[in-house]
Parts: sequence; C-alpha cells; structure tokens
Amino acid sequence: MRGCVLTFANAPSSCGAIRGCFVFYLFLSCHAHRQRKSKADPFFIHFTLSTMLTHAITPPATNQIAVGDDIYNAVFPRSANFRIELDYDAALDFIRQIGDWNDFTPGHVIDALEAADRLIPRCSHDGARSYTISVGREGSPVLYLERSEFSGTERLSDSAMRTICREMELIGQADEAISTVHDFSFSKGRRIDFRFWWD
Repeated sequence: MRGCVLTFANAPSSCGAIRGCFVFYLFLSCHAHRQRKSKADPFFIHFTLSTMLTHAITPPATNQIAVGDDIYNAVFPRSANFRIELDYDAALDFIRQIGDWNDFTPGHVIDALEAADRLIPRCSHDGARSYTISVGREGSPVLYLERSEFSGTERLSDSAMRTICREMELIGQADEAISTVHDFSFSKGRRIDFRFWWD
C-alpha cells in the first residue's frame, strides 16, 4: 500500500428520527499511476446519532431510542428553529426539561395538554391517541397537535377546538393558541392543526 491513499466517500441515509446510517464506498487511489478503482459492493455502518438534526421536522422513531429529555439536551439549547414529533410521554419529558421560560411553566403546560388530550376522541378500534404531538422552538417554545379525520372518524367539534385553545391560553399561559382546519380536496376528510407558542 505504500504510495497509495485510501479514500472514503460517504452518502448519508436517513434511518428514523434518531438512528442513521452511512454508506461508505472504498476507493483505492494510486498517485503513481493516477488510477482510481472502487470496490463493487458498499458496506454499511449503522450507528446512533449523538446529536439530532435541526431545522427539520422529523418523524418519531419506531422504537424509543432516546426519551424526551435526551432529545431536549441534543437539540433545544443548540437550535432556535426546529420541530420534532414525539410520542405523548416523550413529549411530556421534553416539556419538563424546558423549565420556566417567561410564561412557559411546564406543569401548567402539561395540565393544559392533558385537558386537550381528554377532549380529542381516541381511535375507535384500539383506543390509541388519534393525533400527533410535536415539540420545538420558533425562537421560543412551541407545541403542535395534528389530527386527521376521515369518513367514519369521530369529529372534533368546533366548541372542543375552541376549548382546547382557551385551556392552553388560560392554564398553559400560551401567548398564541390557534387551530386551523384544512379540508382534503380528494375526500370528505380534514386535518386539524393546533399551534401553541410562548414568547
């Protein structure tokens, strides 16, 4: 190998919110002959990211590799603009880690979130939550709830939407609490987005 250089070229590949992998291609470059040959088959190295990617919306991991406080430590102090979808319990862990931030008080926010959770109908076939929750920062802490409704899905009433926003303002002390309904053009369904933001 004397006089030759081994070079690694990598191509990132997403493997969920926390896990990732890189595909490494091994090249042999011989400066004496100016030749470059690549190995035919790449090999894969799987790993767990030590820090989360920021400035992106990421889906939840299929298995909880890191809980909410680990994700908080990896992202919240390092980025002022991100949004991450978590399962409910991990989101509560994340909220607790934020601590007091002006009018953002974790206990009050969680109380308001639990009130919203009681108002949103569960899935009829298994009783699971019928919405997603995302945590993040838009300068300051922000929470998103998103629920899709299709034919046969129990509808979230307009009064329930107003109550959820009011609870987040009064109990959670959010500076902004809004709900937006997006009708699906291809069906009779719709998507409901809640956004709660603290200055």
